Amino acid sequence: MKKLHLFAVALFTILSSSPLSAQVEISSDLKVQSGSVRSKSPAVIGGTYTVLAGDQWLIVDNGTTSTITLPDASTCPGRSITIKSIVPFAVNSASNNIGALGTDGSTLGNSILTGSGKWATLVALYDNSLSKYYWVIMSAN
Repeated sequence: MKKLHLFAVALFTILSSSPLSAQVEISSDLKVQSGSVRSKSPAVIGGTYTVLAGDQWLIVDNGTTSTITLPDASTCPGRSITIKSIVPFAVNSASNNIGALGTDGSTLGNSILTGSGKWATLVALYDNSLSKYYWVIMSAN
């Protein structure tokens, strides 16, 4: 037992005096490497778009109003998606499943963005007080 204790102390001393580097793959789209988080590059979209499993960042570049089909919030609670528009047109959800910034979610709509330079981060949420899932706009400009 004494040898095991000495080995553990020696190993701890070696590890604590050397910088550690690790790469941990959480999923095929999100990686932690040397303390930094990487995700898939933003998808540039337009027109009608269905959000894919690995999408986290979307850039809207389309000559008219765009419609995005979000996954059902009940299938991905806590998932976040950030959408930015670089064109002067609205971006809407295909369903009335959006809780606007600063509202309680009792009335859902489909508006996500209203024009160029606008962005919003949406999070899939289960609201206990309303007993329902929806996408809430957590931050936006």
